[in-house]
Amino acid sequence: AGPVSRGLDDFTVRTWNENDGLSVSRITAITQDHDGYLWLGTDAGLVKFDGVRFVPVTDLDGVKLPVAPIPALLSASDRSLWIGTVGPYGLARLRNGRVTQYGADRGLRPGYVIALLEDRDHVLWAGNASGLFTFDGDRWHQVTDPALAGSSVLALHQSRDGSLWVATRSSVFRRQAGDGASALMDTFDYRRENEKNIVTLTKQVQRLG
Repeated sequence: AGPVSRGLDDFTVRTWNENDGLSVSRITAITQDHDGYLWLGTDAGLVKFDGVRFVPVTDLDGVKLPVAPIPALLSASDRSLWIGTVGPYGLARLRNGRVTQYGADRGLRPGYVIALLEDRDHVLWAGNASGLFTFDGDRWHQVTDPALAGSSVLALHQSRDGSLWVATRSSVFRRQAGDGASALMDTFDYRRENEKNIVTLTKQVQRLG
């Protein structure tokens, strides 16, 4: 039998915080680019980490980045760095040293991007308060899906079978590979109970679209 994994005991764990140069301790997103640098989304903007120093990034290719939360980051296979931002442009793309911003003029409806995913076919997906979007290389296009109408997309994941899982504020959906329809897999409800947040899960499975 092989060695038994002991979780984090098998690794050296080091913690960084404000005392180590990190501008804020709350990290909202993290990704590693193809050159090995870590990019961190924080409550106070974008930070780049080279293994030694944390450097706040407020300007990319002459584009000013807001000192505000960065809710999503993605290092794509084409070496692009995608950055979810707040403001009129919900998303920025850094590629070959150039920055392109995406808002309503490029198909991305209002709402800062909360979730980003590149699937195995290198299709880019984004989720924001207006719904689910895909990228055609130039513009973003909202996914027309009755199941997601009016829903904020908060998280995205591709499972081993190629299905795309989409989480909204109240439900989880699955889009099987090659299928444009969504299946409602589960619903949940937040409520206050004894001053604790309780999540209630149901067992609903319904095909929509």
